[in-house]
Amino acid sequence: MKKKCQIILLLLAFPFIASSQTIDDMCKIVIGVKFQNGISQETEYIQPQLEDKLINFASQAGCSSYGDCAFFISPNIVVNSVDVAEGGMKNVYIVEGDLYLSILDNHSGTVFSTKSFPFRGTATKKEIAVRNGVLNIRFDNVSSLFTEAKSKILLYFKNRKDAIFARANTCASSGDYDGAIACLMMIPEDLTDLYEQALLKAQYIYELRDQAYRQQMIAEQKDYNDSILTVAKSYLSMHQPDAALNALSSFAPGNETQDKLYRNYCSQAEAI
Repeated sequence: MKKKCQIILLLLAFPFIASSQTIDDMCKIVIGVKFQNGISQETEYIQPQLEDKLINFASQAGCSSYGDCAFFISPNIVVNSVDVAEGGMKNVYIVEGDLYLSILDNHSGTVFSTKSFPFRGTATKKEIAVRNGVLNIRFDNVSSLFTEAKSKILLYFKNRKDAIFARANTCASSGDYDGAIACLMMIPEDLTDLYEQALLKAQYIYELRDQAYRQQMIAEQKDYNDSILTVAKSYLSMHQPDAALNALSSFAPGNETQDKLYRNYCSQAEAI
């Protein structure tokens, strides 16, 4: 629980991560949905509803579908038979088919799991019968797909741990601290030991980020103060003490050299 609180506090410091996730989504395997080229017309017809359905399945499987999805579900509907039964004023379509689902790596295309799930739907229109049949598939029917994929994905992260940490180090070395932490936060908390290593590394990089930002702010303040002192010096050379003091009113305490010049210029302006 303590580790979970630490990672929540860390991620909340990075809006690009936190805004795309709820607290419950953090540090889970991220699986999105992608409709690939060549899908059937039946798949295209119910694409929005099917995407919502599959995201819900991913959530029930303990995964997240927010942010940069490293893995995705690829669906396709295949209709095997269509029967038409007379139903009074309108015929009734009875459609049977299979919903094919695969879970893949978003970058390499590696398939972690692929299965087909039969469906049967009825309606007064063929397209609606397909939709009814597919959307009636329950999570219990497809849970084996996620179980197999999650097992392989966890192994994938174990095997790539050195590459993940190396990439995080490279990002941090180039000043991309947010990218480094985002890379480390891809590691799911299911891998307890590796997850804690990633958390410790992310906390260290966060401290580096803080130090770098502080140094940047100090440098920017120095440049700003230098510009103020330059303007004040110019006004003093033109014997315009009021203008010099007005410029110096924006001065913020800086380093010792700047503070000394500030006091010097204030004294000169008051003496004119």
